[in-house]
Amino acid sequence: MASEIAEKYAQRADKYESLYEDKFDAIWNDILPRINIQEDARVLDVGCGTGRTLRHIMDWFQRNRLQVKGVDLCADMIAQAREKTDLSAIQSRGQKIDWEVQDCLTFLKSCPEEEYDLIIAASLLAYVEATELFPLINKAAKKGGRLIVISAAFDFTESVGLEIIKALVMEHFFSIHWSALFKKLTLVKPAGEITRILIASGFKKIVIEMRSMSVAFPNPLSCLKWIDETGLASQYLDIIKKKNKEKVLADIVKYAERKKIPIFGEEVKRDAPFVLNWPVYVISAEK
Repeated sequence: MASEIAEKYAQRADKYESLYEDKFDAIWNDILPRINIQEDARVLDVGCGTGRTLRHIMDWFQRNRLQVKGVDLCADMIAQAREKTDLSAIQSRGQKIDWEVQDCLTFLKSCPEEEYDLIIAASLLAYVEATELFPLINKAAKKGGRLIVISAAFDFTESVGLEIIKALVMEHFFSIHWSALFKKLTLVKPAGEITRILIASGFKKIVIEMRSMSVAFPNPLSCLKWIDETGLASQYLDIIKKKNKEKVLADIVKYAERKKIPIFGEEVKRDAPFVLNWPVYVISAEK
């Protein structure tokens, strides 16, 4: 499983930041003014991707002598993070940054206790069970340390996912039972369940807010191609052979239009502009 995830993101690493990560800048610009961190705070990003979030944080708190670490399973993502990091600028501010290729759970299991003031886990709950992740993060966080999680709001995406899988499997992969495929996916838990797991893991002062990542496209097919390129729906879109993918994606658009299935509340018309409003949770908790 881990090697499959690493390979999937290796294929997207060189364009991942411009395709996906920069879409979260507005969300982070809202989060960061509300975070109080110490002058010499230690910051960890598990599942850091190309490191854009950590660079954003270091620039925002450029007067702080932050010590940050980014961990990601994909070596190609970490290579991009190193390439995009201006070490001279960071060092001139008295900041430090380190990158490590490692499975996040493996890293956290070996991490010293009470090591970090701020821990970030963005887009990670689609691949790691919260019941495994949150207790390990709690162990690595200092007392009073803060956890920030950004995740797809599955409460609002479940029905859309089901309908798209039905379209894929019933119209293109009819030999596979679509509900069996759906059960194999790692799905982000609803807000109430996430809160319960955080409390059981030793966190308090839990705040869960809804945000929306909005991306405009010339048509719905362009949107699906973007979702495919970013890996947001790779669990089911990657089962399609590359040579057949454009046809299948076009057929999904036809299916959604014919069945009048709104995608995140947006009506689907094949040749009309389309705005994807991807609902996300912004979760904050304190140890």
